[in-house]
Amino acid sequence: MRDSNDIITVLGVIGTDPEAKTTPSGVPLIKFRMASTQRKFDKNSNSWVDGSTNWYTVTAFRGLAANAIQTLHKGDPVIVTGRLHLRAWDTGERQGTSVDLEADVIGLDLQWGTASYTRATRSAPLEAAQPVAAGSGEPSPADTGDAVPHEHWATPGQPAALEPTPF
Repeated sequence: MRDSNDIITVLGVIGTDPEAKTTPSGVPLIKFRMASTQRKFDKNSNSWVDGSTNWYTVTAFRGLAANAIQTLHKGDPVIVTGRLHLRAWDTGERQGTSVDLEADVIGLDLQWGTASYTRATRSAPLEAAQPVAAGSGEPSPADTGDAVPHEHWATPGQPAALEPTPF
């Protein structure tokens, strides 16, 4: 199977605890599995039903990884845009295809809850980004070009019908 470098956007739910790592050259990264389940309206039952689920291994690097590890949790609904990589694998006993997504952008899906934004600044190495308190007088990202978004996730009470599909 050929490796693909298509840019895609996927909506889904984080299915594993995000894992923080560092490359041998010291670059921070985050890795997690994400499930995207197709929902269809069934006219016979007059209700929404789950279709098939696609699983992706999502990886992000540098500032995005540093902010994401402070923000994301298993079960969070997310939107990820990045480069799709399809890889065939063979262990001798089993064969399959890995579907990997190297994230350029990760956001929380606000259809299911609210988020609070805290700007992070880069001082020295990228992995040392620290959050900046709101109203601290720090310049905006447009002024400096070096700010990195940072979000905190909150889940308000929602009717059961609006909750993300568990897996």
